[in-house]
Amino acid sequence: MMGSSFEIDETMNKEELFKLLGAVAAFASVTFLIDEYMISIIPKYRIPVLNDILVFFEILSVSVICTILLCIILGIAFWKKNEERWLPFLFLSIGLSAVVAIGIQHLFARPRPEDIGLVGVTLRLWRYSFPSGHTAVAFSAVPILLKVLPKFKLLWFGFATTVAISRVYLGAHYISDVIFGAIIGYLIGMSMLNYEVAVKDREVRRQLFHAAMGVFLVISIYRGFFDQIGSYPPLSSLYFIPATSRTILSILMIGAVLIYTSMKMDIPIISWFLDHFERPRLREDFPGKGCFFFFVGAFIISLIFDNSIVAASLLILAIGDSTSHLIGARFGKIKHPFSRDKNIEGNIAGALLSGLLVSIILHPVIAFTTSFIVMFVEGIYFTGIFEKLNEDNLTIPILSAVLIFILDHLIAI
Repeated sequence: MMGSSFEIDETMNKEELFKLLGAVAAFASVTFLIDEYMISIIPKYRIPVLNDILVFFEILSVSVICTILLCIILGIAFWKKNEERWLPFLFLSIGLSAVVAIGIQHLFARPRPEDIGLVGVTLRLWRYSFPSGHTAVAFSAVPILLKVLPKFKLLWFGFATTVAISRVYLGAHYISDVIFGAIIGYLIGMSMLNYEVAVKDREVRRQLFHAAMGVFLVISIYRGFFDQIGSYPPLSSLYFIPATSRTILSILMIGAVLIYTSMKMDIPIISWFLDHFERPRLREDFPGKGCFFFFVGAFIISLIFDNSIVAASLLILAIGDSTSHLIGARFGKIKHPFSRDKNIEGNIAGALLSGLLVSIILHPVIAFTTSFIVMFVEGIYFTGIFEKLNEDNLTIPILSAVLIFILDHLIAI
């Protein structure tokens, strides 16, 4: 089953789906009024055995090893069904739902039940309460899993629902947090099921892959993973440059070898990615050009700025630039005043989404100001020598980093 037939048969048509989600959202809005009361009475009905099971479930849910094993199992299952093309969209759906949930959490900054003394939990909680990130991630995977492995639909919904219930039961979230988390996650997962757009349109695939790769790079830098890798031999011998820069440089060197080799011969796995995500005109001349310059830009700013500025700049590139292209191409009506093919709607959407997510890292004023300026400049059409030098994956992070640095010092003054 493909495309719209799946959506009608296995779930429901779009109109019915949005009506249902609207009704759920309306109900969730009402739960705001009873959130504190409901969360305060839950401890009276807790069962010791269930407590231990759900705490263990919580530990597994944030375990890196368990996450890797789950990805391998799902990868094998998708491959056996000849549906491996959906794997990037599954992982992108999960990653995007996580960053969107975190972004909204920082926007609303709602204290968790534990923070205001309603419950006492032993979990290591961080960030804010609304919406539930765990629930958003769990439900974001459901639509794609239903498409590829529909026989296990009770398992997928059961798992996601268990995650949601456990968040309330353990006192980590209010009821409204998990309901809105489920809505956000499911909508993101559903957006990946547009077969004509997500699978047949190479440019859409390329932008989604671009966003997923960027988010992975941002998390790796911001959480210090690249710092750790760069501190080990033989990279540690390059002591005269920052540890993060060493790691990015090593990736660049490996990438350069793969690009050169791909121009001469097909490399297993790499060729599959190029066939599915690279622009045809670059497939032979410069395969992987976008990824290469993405890391070049990351390397340059990592030499000069601290990791928070680097992560924020790359997030604007990954999310802002991709969103601008996708929204502008599908919904753009107002032409950018200095562009031949860009639209204002795309620039605004890219600026809003990237600004929201960058607010996780930086002051919201800096995040949104930088995002709007960069997205407007990104839409400008250059001519002559400037056209050749205007590689978005290189210029956007550099411009973003410089603007963030200047705005940060202006606000400090």
